[in-house]
Amino acid sequence: MKHYSLAEWTDFVRDLTNESQRSEMKRHLESSCPACSRVVTLLGAVWECRAPVEVPDDLTARARSIFPRRRPAPAAESLAERLVAALKFDSFAAAAPQGARAVPASVRRLRFGTASVDVELVVDAPRGRAVSLTGLSSANGGEVHLFERQKLVQTVAASPFGEFHLQFDQRKGMRLLITGAPGSASIEVPLDFLQPLKQKSLKLNPKDLPGSSEEL
Repeated sequence: MKHYSLAEWTDFVRDLTNESQRSEMKRHLESSCPACSRVVTLLGAVWECRAPVEVPDDLTARARSIFPRRRPAPAAESLAERLVAALKFDSFAAAAPQGARAVPASVRRLRFGTASVDVELVVDAPRGRAVSLTGLSSANGGEVHLFERQKLVQTVAASPFGEFHLQFDQRKGMRLLITGAPGSASIEVPLDFLQPLKQKSLKLNPKDLPGSSEEL
């Protein structure tokens, strides 16, 4: 008669054996094997009296310190942040001292950017004349598409260094769509800045200037 080991009977009591082996072990017990019956009775009593193991907090902390901490994955960049460039610099937003004579300026320098691409623009938009736009994109190569809302107005190829030039009439709802290497994301630059923007006036108190005096 074949007898089973202590490990096998332990798995039997814990219900860890597969169905075919469990059937064979049951038949062995039913064949009136006193040695195996005593083992199963003892193991069953121990298993029934088992108590949940409570691990002290200090041991848990020491165990966790063995393994490196997993840093949370960075938040996924939204589609708007990845494709629509944000304005980072505008030369027309620079403040002019109060009382300074205003000088009409048609040339405007701007810088747009996303998390991975920067676009610099130099725009000459004199009143009553066509807009001349020269740009430099860090997404070398590719094409630059000029849209008026959903209508494609013009397409130019950028140089291997990302340089491009456009000339067009100023209208509302215009935007640039800059494409880079194949498979890369397209970058959209809104051209709402072509609408008139007043320069800010910086108010200066003569008393705050160095060497100023109330008495003349």
